[in-house]
Amino acid sequence: MLGKALLWPEPSLVFARGQQERIDDPKFGLITYGPYDRNVGTNPPDEVNVFLIAVQNQFTRVKALLDNFERNVPTKWKTVKFPFPGFRTLYRTKLSIPTKPDEAVYIRDEDLVTVLGASDFSKFSTEFIQVMRRKLQEAIEKSDSASNTVYFVQVPPNVASKADTFQQISGLGVRELIKVAGVQCNAKTQLITSNSLEPADMADNLWNLTLAAYVKAGGVPWKLKEIPPASMFIGMAYGIRKDEGGQTIFTGLAQVFNKFGEQVEMAALDFESGDYAFDPTTKSYHLNREPMRKLISAALERYTQQIGEPPATAVLHKTTDFNEEERNGALDSLKGTSHIDMVHVVESTLSRAFGFSETTSRGTFWPMDENRGLLYTTGWVESVATYPGIGSPSPLEVVRNYGATGLATLAKQIFALTKMDWDTTRVMIREPATVDYARRVADVIKAGLKAELLLRDIRYYL
Repeated sequence: MLGKALLWPEPSLVFARGQQERIDDPKFGLITYGPYDRNVGTNPPDEVNVFLIAVQNQFTRVKALLDNFERNVPTKWKTVKFPFPGFRTLYRTKLSIPTKPDEAVYIRDEDLVTVLGASDFSKFSTEFIQVMRRKLQEAIEKSDSASNTVYFVQVPPNVASKADTFQQISGLGVRELIKVAGVQCNAKTQLITSNSLEPADMADNLWNLTLAAYVKAGGVPWKLKEIPPASMFIGMAYGIRKDEGGQTIFTGLAQVFNKFGEQVEMAALDFESGDYAFDPTTKSYHLNREPMRKLISAALERYTQQIGEPPATAVLHKTTDFNEEERNGALDSLKGTSHIDMVHVVESTLSRAFGFSETTSRGTFWPMDENRGLLYTTGWVESVATYPGIGSPSPLEVVRNYGATGLATLAKQIFALTKMDWDTTRVMIREPATVDYARRVADVIKAGLKAELLLRDIRYYL
């Protein structure tokens, strides 16, 4: 039976000390108060060091983009709302960017001969990862390789075009391959694409690029002011790849978040063919009971090490359903936890809510029965007085597979977690960070990263 529709205000964020008002726009919060880690007792980066890996003969062009980091740049778009005021104004910290061509590392035509000549994605990805590893190692040797160094990598247009020819089959692109190389070299990377160099709106481009630089240098830009309570959130995803011998490797991934919605840990384990099964009805993979217990136990152990005590309650998110084997395995690992919920976040639902307004507002929740409801994380956004999207707003379907927490509370947690993507300053974000971050890491695993080489800081994958 359909229930009464609810409309929730945009989740509020916390920035630096002195803030009293509710703030739902990251741009306004950063301009007005500065990043969260400027509070007493935190440890913000004193300087952000940008090191450049550029395509040959492109230094001047890319440096022109980086020079904008310290300028006041107006916006053309209503949805961006605020001009970009400059990196130091926003983040209250120094910025170091290259000033001369010999301070950068270059991707040359001769480096890409075998990459561009590859006839299949496996050869293409292997060769390009090797090229990027060599360039990153060269950059690390040339830079101070400190934790506050972010390696800006210009994507060669011919490589991007080549990747596009494989993407329909592989589902992966240049981003995932560069992230594999970055993890293998212990380097936090930021891609510079053709769209970065010639954006539709430069201010919007700068807001997001500088946020990426600050976060990857160790900064904490904001946290949630409020979220329905849970001690621990886990976002889950699975990745399948081929090893060097052509054998299929199935990896289970668990992204661990604290009660404030901040990613604090992750766990990944490789499994053998008998550890998982494919459901032809839902066209999805599922772990068996014992492998699921091992994966959640690894995540629980790392959470406890980080926080200092085991969680009192836990909420698990996955974009496929939790079948009986997975539910039992998770319950086996969380025996000491008093309250457990498992939520299937359906991203491609055919259901829609009608009758509220011409454009449904972001934050609308419509319970369809006691275990299923529609959550609009896209739609009309009051703070920008528009729907900043294309087409019709598409809801998430929230399905409670296990647990006793009210469905509206579970949906409100998901809504709040859409604000914890530290890779963008947009107000309207469709997916909760639990789901989004898990997918990003899973895609890098699919691109060739071994579970034992996984670096557990999400900043390597953003």
